[in-house]
Amino acid sequence: GDKLSRPEAEAILRKALELTIYHDCCADNDFELGVVDAEEGVVQGKQETIIGDWSIAETNCQYE
Repeated sequence: GDKLSRPEAEAILRKALELTIYHDCCADNDFELGVVDAEEGVVQGKQETIIGDWSIAETNCQYE
């Protein structure tokens, strides 16, 4: 299959982390993406914050 570019992979990880905070209201919405690369070595990303869209909670049938 096709390989993901680094920006594509980072976007998928950000979306997965966003979905995580929707499933766990106690989860922290701050995160850092780190990358281990054969050429660049270990690269620690800057802290990012997920701003969730809590209006979608109404569409969750299990939401109370």
